[in-house]
Amino acid sequence: MLSQLDRDLSRIMDALTAEGGMFATVPFQRAGWTVPMIAAAPPSLAAYFALFCAQQGDREFIIDGGQRLTFAQIYAAARVVAGGLVEGHGVQKGERVGIVARNSASWPGSTTTSTKARKPSVLRLGTMKARSIRP
Repeated sequence: MLSQLDRDLSRIMDALTAEGGMFATVPFQRAGWTVPMIAAAPPSLAAYFALFCAQQGDREFIIDGGQRLTFAQIYAAARVVAGGLVEGHGVQKGERVGIVARNSASWPGSTTTSTKARKPSVLRLGTMKARSIRP
C-alpha cells in the first residue's frame, strides 16, 4: 500500500519526466536494453563537464587552503593535462589512468582530466603504500 509520500513523489517525478517537463525522457537503447534517458542530457560525462564549467565559469569551485580555483580554471587545467596524457604519453581510449593524490585541489581536477580524455580513472588514496599500487 502506497503512502501519501509515495503518491506525492510519483506525481512529482511523473511531471518532471513528462514531455515538456524539466527532465523529459526519451527511449535510449544500448546492448539490447531500452531505458529512459533525459532528452536534454549532454551525450557524455566529458560534455557535461564542459557544459557545467562553461555555465559556472568564474564561480569558485575548489578552495584548498589559500588557493581558490574557479570552474573555468579547473576545466582549463584539465584540458591541458588531458592533452598531455593523449599526445604526450600516448594514452588511448579505454586505457585506465591511475590517480594517486592527497585531498587537495588536484583531486577533482585529476578526475575531470581523466573524464575529459575519455579514460576511466582508478582513484587511489594518496596515503597508500607503494606496494599497494599496482596496475
